[in-house]
Amino acid sequence: MLGVYREIDKAIKKELEKFRLEGTAPTCGEGCYFCCRQKIPLSLPEAHVLAQYIKRNFSDKQKEELRQKMSNWFAWVRHELPKHGNTSEDEMAAFYDHGPYCPLLVEGKCLTYPVRPFVCRVHYVSSSLDNCRSYIAVRDAPDDRTMLRAIKNATKPSAVRILQTIEAQGVNPVETMVLLPQGLALEMEWKDLLPES
Repeated sequence: MLGVYREIDKAIKKELEKFRLEGTAPTCGEGCYFCCRQKIPLSLPEAHVLAQYIKRNFSDKQKEELRQKMSNWFAWVRHELPKHGNTSEDEMAAFYDHGPYCPLLVEGKCLTYPVRPFVCRVHYVSSSLDNCRSYIAVRDAPDDRTMLRAIKNATKPSAVRILQTIEAQGVNPVETMVLLPQGLALEMEWKDLLPES
């Protein structure tokens, strides 16, 4: 997976350089984390990479703080999310405007940035930061997703490799997709955090 991540980063760097030569730079950067409040999907192999990184690099205190943040995330999903409606758009708006940030975000920085999931790696926009401040602003903003689309197209071969790797293990890739806290809870063996099914 790390080799695929390197391929993805190389493709993104090349694509961003094309935009820079045309006079466009990504709005996203250090200290910008509006997108970290969305539902973050990832595959179980990506969650495994995150968990291995956490096990190797986090102190016991950091692991316990992460566990608590994940517990709070699951509590919000169980108790607060239902108060915001029941359509998929209601859910997206609730996460974006009221939900907890990704449990891996601390003081505006991703603690697992080197091994962040595919969806986080490819998320770049060039629109105004004002368009990122609320779900309504994102939804109603002019369609300025040119950079996001170009990066997703440039990284598509790597995304296909991730899917093929999962399929080679005899597993349907769709069945491995979970939200980041769910995948981490499984891979960190914190299954008590998961809602009972």
